[in-house]
Amino acid sequence: MQTSQTYSNYCYTKHSANCCTVCHYVQLVLKYFADMDRPMDMLSKQLWLILHRTIISVRMEPTIIVTVLRIIEREER
Repeated sequence: MQTSQTYSNYCYTKHSANCCTVCHYVQLVLKYFADMDRPMDMLSKQLWLILHRTIISVRMEPTIIVTVLRIIEREER
C-alpha cells in the first residue's frame, strides 16, 4: 500500500513537472511571437481588402480580371 502511494505521488509529481515545463515552453513561444500579432493583423486586413476589391471587379468587369490572370499566367512560364 505504501509503495502504491509513493508511486502515485511520484507519477503526480512527474506529471506536474511536465505540465509546468510545457506551460513554460508555451509561454516562451507566445512571448517570442508576440510582436508578430500586429503585422499579421495588418497583413490579413490588406489581403481581405484586395480579395474584396477583386470580387467587386469580377462582378463588374470580368474580362479585365481574366485578361490580368492570363498575363500573370503567361509571365510565370
